[in-house]
Amino acid sequence: MDVSKLPYHHPTPWDTQFDPLPLPEMFARAAAQRGDRALVHFMGRIFSYSELLGEARRFAHGLLARGIGAGDRVGLFLPNVPAYVPAYYGAMMAGATVVNFSPLYTVEELSHQVEDSGTRLL
Repeated sequence: MDVSKLPYHHPTPWDTQFDPLPLPEMFARAAAQRGDRALVHFMGRIFSYSELLGEARRFAHGLLARGIGAGDRVGLFLPNVPAYVPAYYGAMMAGATVVNFSPLYTVEELSHQVEDSGTRLL
């Protein structure tokens, strides 16, 4: 049997209505509900919801202390690592817009995206 041909039935109907929430608030609610449960498994280490939420809040405070906030663009130049989660949510908690940069970009590509996006902090 070719399982790739089987229909996928998600337990939540596709037309379910959700309250509009900013992503940082959704993350905070998930962390409040799940606390010390695993959110990320990476190279033998487990990172919990509450641990990564705490790191996101510290990241946000660090940005705000440096004058980075609403209206600013923060570039994340990271591979697929657990540090991405708090950087992503922390930037949004500070009111900034996240701009993703691939670690595989050339110097020219990186320079162009920084300029084009108006990234203030990379």
